Amino acid sequence: MIDIENLDRKEHYEVPEGYFDQLPSRVMTTIRKQKTARRNTFVLSAAAVALLAIASTLFFNYRKEEKIQQQIVIQAQEEKELEEQLIDYYNTELAQMDYYNF
Repeated sequence: MIDIENLDRKEHYEVPEGYFDQLPSRVMTTIRKQKTARRNTFVLSAAAVALLAIASTLFFNYRKEEKIQQQIVIQAQEEKELEEQLIDYYNTELAQMDYYNF
């Protein structure tokens, strides 16, 4: 078994000169960078969500307007067909009335 009390007490590791003097400022710089990176990520995420919301709103409003326009066209076509049917009906009735009157 190794006797720990009798081991050589030599320093095995060396620290660069002024390492611990600069350590707090380096740690704070790293923390600030991380906070900035997190803030930037949050801002970009919020911007992406807002852009997606705006784009989807515009898309669905466009689709809604397109459907309304299609309904208007269909209604106009139906009215035109009904008008043509009425014209044909009255022409036929008038022709029959003329036939019976003579």
